[in-house]
Amino acid sequence: MARALNANEFLSKKFETLPFTGQWKRCFGEPESNFSMLLYGRSGNGKTEVATMFAKYNTLFSHKVLYDSFEQGFSKSLQDAWRRQQMADVSDRMLVLHKESLDQLMIRLSKKKSPGTVFMDSLQYLKMSYDGWHLLRNEFPRKRFIIVSHAEGDEPKGSVAKAIEYDVDIKCLVKGFQLFPRSRFGGNEPWIFYEQGHLNWLKRQGKEPKKKGSIIVPESAQSLELNFDNQPAPQEEPAAQPVES
Repeated sequence: MARALNANEFLSKKFETLPFTGQWKRCFGEPESNFSMLLYGRSGNGKTEVATMFAKYNTLFSHKVLYDSFEQGFSKSLQDAWRRQQMADVSDRMLVLHKESLDQLMIRLSKKKSPGTVFMDSLQYLKMSYDGWHLLRNEFPRKRFIIVSHAEGDEPKGSVAKAIEYDVDIKCLVKGFQLFPRSRFGGNEPWIFYEQGHLNWLKRQGKEPKKKGSIIVPESAQSLELNFDNQPAPQEEPAAQPVES
C-alpha cells in the first residue's frame, strides 16, 4: 500500500506541464504532459481539420505523434487536410496509421521509443469500449491521448463517448468550425479556427453572423483562412521549445 501524503507534501509535488502558447493556450491552458482529450462534433463541422492542426502543434512537445486514422484511413480527404496544414514540415515527428485496431495499437505503443502522443480518429469506427479506454490509460499512463468522436447535437455520441467524457482532462466540442473547450487546466476560450467555414456554416443554418462583441473572435482567428483548394494555410508561429515525451 502506497504511503499517504500530508497536505504540505502534496502541495510541494511538481507536475510536468506543456508550455502551450497563443490560441492553443487560450483554449486549453497549460495541460499536464500526459493529458487526455475528447474532441467531438457532428460531420462537416471541422473535426478532422482541427485535429490535424492540433496534431501538428503537438509535435513541439513529443518526439513522435501518432495519428490512427481509423475512420478515413489512407484517403484523399485526409491527405488534403494534411496538405492544407503543411504536415510535411513535421514529417520526421508525425506518423499516420491506416485503420489500426486497438489491440495492434497497444502492441505498437508497448515498444521502446513509441510515440508519446496518440490521436485516435474516431471512437465510433474504432469501436473501443469503456474498459478498453481504461486499459489503454492504465498501460500507458505517461502518454497523452486525443480521442476524436462523433456527436449527437452538442453531446458526444454513444454511451462509451459519454463515459469517456467524464474521464478526460479536456473535452472540446467542434461546431461550425469553432472550438468550445472545457479544460481542467484553464484557458477555455472559444476559437473560430476557420472564419470562412464558420460563416458558410451559419449561412447553411439560416443564421446571421453575430455582431462583433457578442462572440469571442480572437485576432488570430479573424485573420486565419484555410484554403480548401489544397493551398497551404497560414499557421500560428509557435514560441515553445520541443519537450521530449
